Amino acid sequence: MDRLLRTASRKRRGLNATKFAFDLDVKLLDHIVLPARSSTSDEPENASHDRVLVVVWKRGGRMASTRGVPVTNSQAVFNERLSLLSTLYQDPKTQQYQEKKCTISVKEQLSDTRFRTVAQTVLDLRQYANHRKEPQILELSLNTGSDRTNISAKVRWC
Repeated sequence: MDRLLRTASRKRRGLNATKFAFDLDVKLLDHIVLPARSSTSDEPENASHDRVLVVVWKRGGRMASTRGVPVTNSQAVFNERLSLLSTLYQDPKTQQYQEKKCTISVKEQLSDTRFRTVAQTVLDLRQYANHRKEPQILELSLNTGSDRTNISAKVRWC
């Protein structure tokens, strides 16, 4: 264990650490086409009535998620803000931050404790660690090819 801690600190040696608070404003998931719940289901493939979606933002062991939102007319309206704190490490010579990947997933809630991932994308947080104060609007195409969500990203320094 002690060896592991020394390796981690050596990896950061000579880099400048900056803590950021990343905010994601999840607005709308549109053009939703969900797969059938099971192969034995009589439900048509694009049926989305009585189906609930959750947006999950994950970075390492940290996670933020929206409340469950029902799909109505192929849309799910969230209007929620998700926030995560993360430390980015910058090389003082190149002024570049090290890569910091996170995932944004759309999950269908199957029961109180069961979820199925229906779409997912990977973002690199260093792209959003700029010194501008206005939010960046992201329109993400998630991996199903049919889902789109409008998310605005805002960064603050801690």
